[in-house]
Amino acid sequence: MVDSSWDNGGLPPENGRKLSTGAKVALGCGAALLLALGSCAILVGGAVWWGKTQGVQALDSQWDELRRIEGALRTDEGTRRLYAESPELARSYPTVDDLLKAAAEWRPKLTGLHEHRPDLNLFHGGQGPFHLEVRTGEGKRLVRMRYRLDSGAALCVEWQNRQLTDLRVE
Repeated sequence: MVDSSWDNGGLPPENGRKLSTGAKVALGCGAALLLALGSCAILVGGAVWWGKTQGVQALDSQWDELRRIEGALRTDEGTRRLYAESPELARSYPTVDDLLKAAAEWRPKLTGLHEHRPDLNLFHGGQGPFHLEVRTGEGKRLVRMRYRLDSGAALCVEWQNRQLTDLRVE
């Protein structure tokens, strides 16, 4: 006659402790939740890093433009070239001679504009020598930069849609 009992192959007998179906589902859901939270943290961290990188690149580009303008103001030839490539300056300076006269007064004050932009901590709360204002809306982007030079004067520049629109040293 055939033996109908199952042979466990010599393994030790089970102690009777098995996870219930509910416990298995709970463990699976917990693991899935941990995996989802970890994935979200990675995505958010990546987005923050990307945003900061893009912002820093934009600031560096704007700082380079500020340095280019400051360098142009140091000579009459550079000032003329700046006026020719920036037609919106005519609102503040009706003729190139008006800008040349202003630039001649500003030149002794144009000291201390550093090669690299200031640290990002100088932006917080409007403290420090650097102020940046960016406004967007209605298809326009207005950027204002104000940098206090070593001479104590402030170089103030304004762009609208990447076109230089105002320039002064206070």
